[in-house]
Parts: sequence; C-alpha cells; structure tokens
Amino acid sequence: MPCKGLFVFLVVLIPPYCIIGQKIAAFNVQIFGQTKAQKPDVMDILKQIIRRYDVILIQEIRDIAETAIFDLLALVNEGATEYSIIQSVRLGRTSSKEQYAYIQWQFCFLHSRSELSVTDEFVFNDVSDVFEREPYIVRFEAATKHVTDFTLVGLHTKPTDAVAELDGLIPVMAYIEDRFSNNPTENIMILGDLNADCSYVTNAEEAALALRTTPGYHWFINDDDDTTVSATSCAYDRFIVTSPGIFDYEKTTSIFRFDLEYGLTNEFAITVSDHYPIEMEFIPNTPKGYMIGSFNIQIFGVTKASKPEVMEILSKIIQRYDIIFIQEIRDISGDAIEELLSLTNTEGPEQYAMTVSERLGRSSSKEQYAYMYRLSTTSVISSYVFDDAQDVFEREPYIVEFSTQEAAVPEFALAGIHVKPSDALAELDALAQVHTDITNRLNTDEVVFLGDFNADCSYLNAGERDALVLKSSDYYWPIGADVDTTVSSSDCAYDRFIFVSSSDMKTNLKPNSVKPFLFDQAYNLSSEQALAVSDHYPVEMEIYR
Repeated sequence: MPCKGLFVFLVVLIPPYCIIGQKIAAFNVQIFGQTKAQKPDVMDILKQIIRRYDVILIQEIRDIAETAIFDLLALVNEGATEYSIIQSVRLGRTSSKEQYAYIQWQFCFLHSRSELSVTDEFVFNDVSDVFEREPYIVRFEAATKHVTDFTLVGLHTKPTDAVAELDGLIPVMAYIEDRFSNNPTENIMILGDLNADCSYVTNAEEAALALRTTPGYHWFINDDDDTTVSATSCAYDRFIVTSPGIFDYEKTTSIFRFDLEYGLTNEFAITVSDHYPIEMEFIPNTPKGYMIGSFNIQIFGVTKASKPEVMEILSKIIQRYDIIFIQEIRDISGDAIEELLSLTNTEGPEQYAMTVSERLGRSSSKEQYAYMYRLSTTSVISSYVFDDAQDVFEREPYIVEFSTQEAAVPEFALAGIHVKPSDALAELDALAQVHTDITNRLNTDEVVFLGDFNADCSYLNAGERDALVLKSSDYYWPIGADVDTTVSSSDCAYDRFIFVSSSDMKTNLKPNSVKPFLFDQAYNLSSEQALAVSDHYPVEMEIYR
C-alpha cells in the first residue's frame, strides 16, 4: 500500500545528561512547514524546547519540500550542540500528509564515542489500514546511560478515528515483541498526540480501550491534565508504558508549559503550537530528588490562619518539600505558624518540624522567618541570624545548616532573606559579606541563598543586578529575569536562588528543576482564591539523591 506520512526523530546532545539521565518528549508542533519555518521568533522557541531533551518526537510536519525540519535542525545545532534526526516517510491517506521526526542527542562532549544510537527504525506495516498515520517505531541504545535500551512508538492519531487507532496499537505492540524476540527490548513506550480525551475519546470509550483493560499498560499523563495551549482543557498528548522498567519514572512525567517558562503571551504561544510538549526523564536511582522551596506567604498571621481553605493550600504546598523557607510571618503571638505546622502534620503522610528566627525589622511591623523540614529526611545542625553590625539589612538573613542522608550533598547551609524593596541593591550586594561569614563560621561552601530578593522590575533594574558582586562567575542564578514568580498581574522575578558555582549543591542540581510552583494551576484555584494564599508563587529546586 502507498506510504501515508512521515515521522522524524531528532538526536540531541545536552551536556548535563552526559552525566545523569535521559529526557524524552513528544511535541505536536501543529502544521509545521515552510510558513512556520520562516518565522524566526517561532523557530527560536522551538530550538529552545528541543534543546531540553535527549530525544523528542516531533509530529505534524506538513512540508512537501521536506526542508523545514532540517532548517530547524540547523538552528538547534548552532553553537556547541550536536543533534541528529531520524524521520519517517510522509504519511496519510489524503494530500495533506504528515511526517514524524525524532530529534535525538547523539554525541556527548565528555566522550568521543556515540552516546545514543539507533539500532532499528520502521513504520508499522498497517495491512488492515487502521491508521491515518502509521506508528513510527525506533529502538535506541545508550550504553553509557542509566536506561541503556528503550523503544519509542510514535503516533499522531486521526481525531475522528482515535478510538479505533488506539485499539489498533495492541497488534503493533505484539509485532514489536515478535520483531525483537531474539534481542528483546525491555522498555517500550507509546507517545504522541493520541487525541485521547474530550470529544474524540469520551470517558466511557477511554475506559473500554484495550490499552486500559489489558493488564500492564500504564498511562502517565492524567485524564484531567491539560496538554493544550488554547482555551480547551484536554489531555490529548500521552505516554503509555508497558514495561515495568519505566514504571518508576512516572513521577518525572510533566507537561512543559513553554509559554510560562519563556514568558510568552498566549497569542504568541499559539503561533508556536496549540499543544504543549509532554516530557519524562530516566534518571538514576530514585526518580524524585530532594526538594527545597522558598515561599513569601504575604502577611502571614492570625487573619490568614483563620481561613481554613487558605491553610489547606499552604499545608499542601509545604508537603511538596523536604525543606521550605517561609517569609513574611507577621504574627506577634507566634500562633499562626504553629497552627500551620500542626495542620501539615495532621493532613500529610509525614511529619515536619521547624526552626523559626526571632522577629526582625527596624519598625514595629516586624517579620519572622521559618524553615519547615521533613523529619524523615532532614535534621538541623545549627542556626543563627546574621550579625548585621553595619545595619544594612531590614531583616537580617537567617542561616540554617542542615543534614540529610537523602540528597547527594549530605550537609549544606541555606541563607534565607526577605529583602526590603527600596533597599534591594544595597542588601543584595551585602550578601557577599554574609557568604564570607557563613564560610568562616560553618567551614563550608555548600551555601544556597534563597528568598524574596525583590531583584527585578522597579526595585532592581538589569544594570544594577548585573553589577552585583553575587552576579560574578563565582555564583549561579538559576532563575532568570524573564521568569514571573508573582501570582498577581505583575511580571517580575522577585524570588530567587543563588548557588556558589563551585559547590556540590550546584553540581547536583537537577536540570530544569528550578522554577515557580504554580499552585493556582496545580490546585485549580481562581485568581481570587490564589491571591488569598499569597501574591507570590513558591520557587523550588531539586537536588539529586
């Protein structure tokens, strides 16, 4: 029968994964062809997205000339990256055919040999003509990686035939097993825009799918997730895993909301695609790392503590982290923070403790800092408030040294601060002195500064920020000025982490893990409900275990 379309795999080289894991993604780029390839701003976003991954399945390549995807590959390879591409033939019954592409990382700067190789690739022979665009199957080997062998089954279903095509994957999986019977593949994953939600696949139809009723198939993107950029709310894009070797990585699965990550308007984001990429990562040892958060709760006191719905959200947020640094505690009695700790320990599966600073500030409107930490993973070695002899800080940094057996770095110090907005430049410059003090007192360079730095917008301009001592190459700011850490309509990167560049904490920081936690989206809150919790998002990071 004639070929109906084309798939492409791109192979990508990203230095951090030379050491750690493999990041896999699927992305329906939505009518990717000459028109989109001629938009430099769109191509730049696509380049940034692709560079996140070791392997990414690109769908909806509609380009008769078959040059647009190679223009994108050339852009991705500008500089020091080294990606390659594998693509299917053009697929589809009509003249509006599509291709698939896998872009994959091929060479690692740290090794002269190939890091990721293709050992087999084929378009499924659809003799029954079930599929509009037949699945494109590629087997990868990565001898130096944590997961050394995996097979990806890429598919973009026809929306009106989604149920039939999804059921048609059972014979595809049987064929793969037979094809590789002499050299079995341990890890198989179906991925792509499966149109497996909303009007295309109803809840009843989805429950009856063979991939739902046959034991052993796991769907990693939840039915209530939204993988669309537009105003719809549908879980079209999915990972379906049939190999126990991959089941443990479900917690690494997420939707990459590139509009939020890159600060794009909705109008511009939709010119990139009406779908978000879905992603997952094969990482060594325990998939979930050691989580640290920082959260300005905004005037936290008895008023906020008297609102059960707000306290419930706060306790959920705290339970995400092994340690969370809390700012803006304005409660003379000290009861509010104790109530929050008690609620967290009542509601959650694990117990937390906390260490709280004295009340700090020059005026009567003083604030306290608190670190809440999970008792099963973390303990406090020492703590102190910085001795601000020069009276630079409105609220002096609160430094706590922690110990854990659950992170790659067993001992480290967190230096938390809520910077006074009008004195942001002076206070942030003085953090270099705080670093020296910590090094002298605790004899460690495993230091992370964190908190609401007010390091953006009207409080600190780009020139002032770049001139800071802590903006030298000795320090690393993983949250850029283009990130919005505010819940309100402002767009400012107030909340930050600063690492010592030479520290093990920085070396063991999980790539792409430092970001705001958008609790309004996670918990389906209205803007009004979210602002009742705080006008800031928590920022978070993950350290490998």
